Amino acid sequence: MGLGILGWLALSLLATAAGDEEKPRPHLAIKALARRYNRTGQYRTALRQIRPLNEQNPDDPDFHAILGTAYGRMGLFGDAAAEFAMASGSSYYEEDGLDAHADTLRAFGRGDDAAELRLQRPLSVDGERAELVALLGAIDDLRAAGDLEGAERACWIALSIRPDSGAFHAALADVLLDFGDRDAAEYHLWIGELRGVSAARMLVVEARLAIADGDWGTATEFLMRARKGRRRDLELLSFWAEATRRGGDPQLADDALSRKLYQWHDRPELLAVTARVRWDLGLEAPARQALDRALVLYPDHPDVAAAQAHLAGP
Repeated sequence: MGLGILGWLALSLLATAAGDEEKPRPHLAIKALARRYNRTGQYRTALRQIRPLNEQNPDDPDFHAILGTAYGRMGLFGDAAAEFAMASGSSYYEEDGLDAHADTLRAFGRGDDAAELRLQRPLSVDGERAELVALLGAIDDLRAAGDLEGAERACWIALSIRPDSGAFHAALADVLLDFGDRDAAEYHLWIGELRGVSAARMLVVEARLAIADGDWGTATEFLMRARKGRRRDLELLSFWAEATRRGGDPQLADDALSRKLYQWHDRPELLAVTARVRWDLGLEAPARQALDRALVLYPDHPDVAAAQAHLAGP
């Protein structure tokens, strides 16, 4: 009989402990604290803890992994990429940084590489929940790369493993909408609702259906509901701001995008929608500033290309 997950975990912990006896691990307590900050969304606090130590110990991959994770979660993907390049061999990277690194690759237009990396995530103490999140992330990576066939295949594989998961039915509905198959998308959305899909994902699919009907008002209502309790979800903010702009209220979108909470983010979707919103408001210089920043960082991102076309006019 095999050891089982708990047995392997126990052996792993014993091996780690033995390694600690042989090789001292400086600043271990601070690293653990910074990791906890990252896991609870306190990214700036993690940065404040680790930056000074990283300057003193630039060859420690753990510091780079922690910094890269914080930057990636904050949407500062350029900074994250630089840190992840020096994080090789860190257990912090494997346990926490891998998903943030995949998000970074997706932002740079490398969704296929992001999906491949995300699916390499090892078993961790987070267990099944982490595996489900990684699978959902990989599906979105493949969609971002334009590999809809691969994304649909990944959905069906995920559903073969977890047929009771409403989240995977909702993800499949997203992919089917990408294909333009509305009837099949509505069917899987209905199945997802029966299975208890997370409210935000369900509402995003509902918003996409409303957009397909040209009903921007209903779409923004769905997205406003999705954002309740998820105010820091920058993808949701970007989607809502674009729907609000297209619905004829760019000022409301700009008011949200201008809040201090979001101003320091460098996510490609946010920069792109900011450029479009401000252009519609007649704020040409701020619009071009946001677009220029996006083009420097993410020249291959589809949202950035769409913003560039919008500012170029008909």
